[in-house]
Amino acid sequence: MVILHFLFACLVFALNEELREFASQNPWYVVLYFGLLILTLILYLRVAGSNPGYVMEEQKVGLQSRVHATISALESGNDARTVKCDSSCDKLCSICKVHKPLRAKHCHDCNKCVLKFDHHCHWLGTCVGYMNHRRFWWFVFCEIPLCFWTFVLYCTAFTEGKNSYTWLYNALVVCLLVFLALCLLFLAALIVFHSYLILTNQTTYEVIRRGRLYYMRNVPHNVKPFSKGYVRNVANFCCGTRSFYYLEEVPSDDILSARASSSFLQALYFNCC
Repeated sequence: MVILHFLFACLVFALNEELREFASQNPWYVVLYFGLLILTLILYLRVAGSNPGYVMEEQKVGLQSRVHATISALESGNDARTVKCDSSCDKLCSICKVHKPLRAKHCHDCNKCVLKFDHHCHWLGTCVGYMNHRRFWWFVFCEIPLCFWTFVLYCTAFTEGKNSYTWLYNALVVCLLVFLALCLLFLAALIVFHSYLILTNQTTYEVIRRGRLYYMRNVPHNVKPFSKGYVRNVANFCCGTRSFYYLEEVPSDDILSARASSSFLQALYFNCC
């Protein structure tokens, strides 16, 4: 996507004489645009080359003991919500041979288990999970103004362009405008959706597969069990350390019932309905 923006920008400046004249008279405009482009490229490379939170070999012993305790609590119903667990439950990864904590999933593209798995992004060539979800959000956030700016450049080129091959020039610009508009709509929807996930401490995988996850099956549909309140969720996402992983548990039935009928202020600061 970032490379496409670079190619589109070079193309529009190459085709439009008025834009080249404007850029020569206002060099700050070009500096700002390509500065944003470079920033977005850096964010892209940081996300693409990041560790999403793989369950590594050295983590297995510590995680296994804690996961056994969590699973026992889930099955007994003493300290957490009672769930129906069977052989299909994702307790032991048959490929990695590691006990997965809640919210972890084995990614078949990466061939590794990922903590707090969100999704595998084929654009980035990596998973989005516990360790790099924050970087992913900022990358998408910077992509939006860059895409909008490129869209404005092409609108200017279309309305003010003077080219000897007018019909070919206009057809090319219109096609690229449509493509940029679709990209902009997709990015806007993506940032809104992931902002909602951050507010409620959910993942894309949990939203899509909620009814099939053993630890989510009996949770009321309007309750987000891992939410700690909108404010705390955002604070943990933006400022929380990623040097260690906190093993989350599904709250008890009493807490889930209370959250199902909680007010907005309670959802804002304490729990999420």
